[in-house]
Amino acid sequence: MRINLEKCTGCMECIPYCPARAIVATENKCIVDEGRCFECYICLTSGICPVDAFDKIVLKWPRILRHIFSSVAMIHKGTGIDGRGTAEMKTNDVTGRYRHGEVGFTVDVVLHLNR
Repeated sequence: MRINLEKCTGCMECIPYCPARAIVATENKCIVDEGRCFECYICLTSGICPVDAFDKIVLKWPRILRHIFSSVAMIHKGTGIDGRGTAEMKTNDVTGRYRHGEVGFTVDVVLHLNR
């Protein structure tokens, strides 16, 4: 994800919407720290930007992998289910794993590759 600096007004409304804390303020604009961004597209799909300054970029490995597993709106080709994780993680109706009064949780793993 990138922010089009010609469109960005520097309102900074988008900053709290980024779960990766990848949107940062510069002098009078916001930018995406692409090293921290895991391509969930929450900033874009939230509709928070009043000037539509978010631009999708062509993702290459490993960033395309990050998007596949972190986008809450993307339908995974293998499962046909949208959102993060597997069907078992998304709904207890699939597995019945958690009984009344029990709670489950997941952990997001961020992959950093140094090249």
